Amino acid sequence: MRKIAPILFMLLLPLALGAMHIHDFDDMNLIDSNKDLRFSFHSEYVKIYPENRSSENVKIYNDGKLFINGQEVKLNPYEQKLAVEYFTLCNSMKKEIKILVDKAADIAEEAGKIGVTAVAGVLRMLSPFYDAEDFEEDIEVKSSNVKAKADELEKYGDRIEELSDDLNKNHKRLKMRVDALYKLSWF
Repeated sequence: MRKIAPILFMLLLPLALGAMHIHDFDDMNLIDSNKDLRFSFHSEYVKIYPENRSSENVKIYNDGKLFINGQEVKLNPYEQKLAVEYFTLCNSMKKEIKILVDKAADIAEEAGKIGVTAVAGVLRMLSPFYDAEDFEEDIEVKSSNVKAKADELEKYGDRIEELSDDLNKNHKRLKMRVDALYKLSWF
């Protein structure tokens, strides 16, 4: 009976750990008001392009430079400030999403442990020294940890939503101020 729990744990562990390496920050949508926009993150710029992955794209660099299809667009100081803010908001969202994914992976791992505890508990109930109350107590302790982590996860979701709203406002301002962006129907 004691040999089964480690075996089950070893079988379920890869499932829990599989969620820990989901950090693909390519082809994401960050703006609710425009579902056709996709974002790809790079260390010095964010690339924005239409969902159909045409060759058209906008690159906004961390220093406020803006390129449309490889051609630099001259910006005035205010437009450049908006571009820097755009990059910064995208980068902040990327960081918050990474934290959210990591925390969600932790929760998945904890949930996997609850599954192992449940299976082990059912087997332990065959013993006269372990009953349904013991089983329920073990599950409640582990599930309360998961609930606490899930509650903490909610604050990251709220922060991402806040950043998305700010990015949406900045996106509209930048599009209205920069003629070359305004002319792009997909942007």
